[in-house]
Amino acid sequence: MQDKKPDYLKDDLKGRPQLIAPDDGERIGIHNSNVLLKITSAMTHDQFGVYQIELAPQSMGADLHYHRFMEELFIVVSGNLTVTAKDAQYKAKPGTMVHIPKFTVHGFKNDTDSPVKVLLFFNPSMGREGFFNGLKQVLEEKPFDQSRFEQLYGKYDSVPYKEGTL
Repeated sequence: MQDKKPDYLKDDLKGRPQLIAPDDGERIGIHNSNVLLKITSAMTHDQFGVYQIELAPQSMGADLHYHRFMEELFIVVSGNLTVTAKDAQYKAKPGTMVHIPKFTVHGFKNDTDSPVKVLLFFNPSMGREGFFNGLKQVLEEKPFDQSRFEQLYGKYDSVPYKEGTL
């Protein structure tokens, strides 16, 4: 019997398209806002992740921070998102894309009286779903424990920024 040798010149075409409907995905309620896990790290082997963020009116998304190993892309679906950099603030209306390269200080919030919906991409994703689940857990603990919040941030490549620290 002759062993079949692998053909290193052929592609192994075994993937299938994955259709994700608008309401598909695990929903994580954090305070009065939601994160919908659309395309997860497991689906892409940590290459990227896509998450729908639904910020209630007058809600904080994230205080100023930066990432060492991942890039972020916001696509505003509805409402007006406020994106803050170290030295500026931007209003992003529907259809706007906001690219956040590594080592870029940024934060975001909804400071309007209407809901905001954004698609948020992380590349690589680095198991970002764990961050959202952990954030819900840490924010619901009473009393709030700042050290656990900082531990969560550290685990998921989010470095808090305070003026004058860099």
